[in-house]
Amino acid sequence: MSNRWVKDNKDLIDRVEQILQAAYGENAELHPALNEDDPLKIPSLNPDREPYEIERSEALFWVDRPAYYEELDFCLLKHHETAIQHLKANELVPVFHDLVDAIKRRRIAPFIGAGMSHPAGFPLWGAAMKDILSRMTGISSDAVTSEIKKFNYLKAAQMLWDHDSSQVKNYVRNKFDKRQISKDSVCGPITLLPKISYGCLITTNFDSIIEEVVGRGSLDGYMHGLQQGNKFVPKLI
Repeated sequence: MSNRWVKDNKDLIDRVEQILQAAYGENAELHPALNEDDPLKIPSLNPDREPYEIERSEALFWVDRPAYYEELDFCLLKHHETAIQHLKANELVPVFHDLVDAIKRRRIAPFIGAGMSHPAGFPLWGAAMKDILSRMTGISSDAVTSEIKKFNYLKAAQMLWDHDSSQVKNYVRNKFDKRQISKDSVCGPITLLPKISYGCLITTNFDSIIEEVVGRGSLDGYMHGLQQGNKFVPKLI
């Protein structure tokens, strides 16, 4: 390949490099394990110019990509070593492989809790109920707080609802308003939902982050509570 060809096809080469750079960026959380405190320094032939600096992970990616991915595989093994040992110790490796196969087929039903919405700025359930409790008067704070500390969230929520359901409704309506959600605010593991499942999604959350991630037009059925006759179940078949 001549220098002339490279110059004449700059747009094509730039596009390929953008795709490769995006692939490199997807592994950003693992790069610190490959890099050291100081980047590699390459002296310039020009004595008036400072040395070029490049991170070790980036140099390996562009110079020897198979070696780069081999190193990443080793990093992943080290990163997940505790989980791997747990699976082996409890004879759960076959179960784990079944789960992986189900994910590859996108045939699992993710259960989405408050922890998945928390990175977008929504409260965890413990914090939410404490906030609701602080707005109420005439309720036994110690009793509700005791249930929250024991992670008996359903019982604590029922106590709050029974005491003043209007406060609970107002809190949910204001705190989980969908207008608080923007594309920039949706982040974290929940963004992986489209890669995991295209079937049933189960959530205990009041926010609409799932609709933003999956796409409102992609949700064929919807049910909360009993909602008899909403034809949700037939859509699962």
